[in-house]
Parts: sequence; structure tokens; C-alpha cells
Amino acid sequence: KNNLTKREKEILLLVLDEQSSQSVAALLSLSIRTIETHRKNILRKTNVNTLIGLLKFAIKAGLIEIIATTTPPPGKIKDITNTTDVKYLEIRIVSVCYIQEL
Repeated sequence: KNNLTKREKEILLLVLDEQSSQSVAALLSLSIRTIETHRKNILRKTNVNTLIGLLKFAIKAGLIEIIATTTPPPGKIKDITNTTDVKYLEIRIVSVCYIQEL
């Protein structure tokens, strides 16, 4: 069961986007201590201890999805000399609730 609050989901997605507690705090206009408390609560509620565990939780909870594609990401050029299809993994954030209004 996904019992994370909206704020915890917001912070989880930022953590999975490799944001530090300091940058999350600045982005959300919260204290670093508040972010650290949220992170501890996320780990407790999801019953995981690692970033990979959080990633697995986010996929199962439907917060992000991973899609296999043959289309290279922007800025990558597919090697046309290779005769086999190049596979890429695209990670999409399904619930983008952490973007602040300006």
C-alpha cells in the first residue's frame, strides 16, 4: 500500500532525480532538517534502506515508469553502422508534483 503523503512523494521523486537534501530544501523552500525528516519517514513507510529500493517502490506505486525504446535520448546519436537495434531505457515521472509555480 502506498501511504506516502503528497509531500513525501514530491521529495521521493526529487531524491530519485539525484537531488541532495540541500537542493530539495531550496527548491521547496523548506529547511534541510525538514527534508531529512521526510526522507527518514519515506524510508520507514516504504520499508527500504537503499536508493534502489526506493526506485523499485516508486515503480510499483506507479510514480515512475521505465520504458524500453529504440529511440535514443536527446543529444545521443544512434550508431548507424551497428546492424542490431540499440535499446535505451527511458524513465518517465508519472506524477510530477514537485515543480513549483514561478
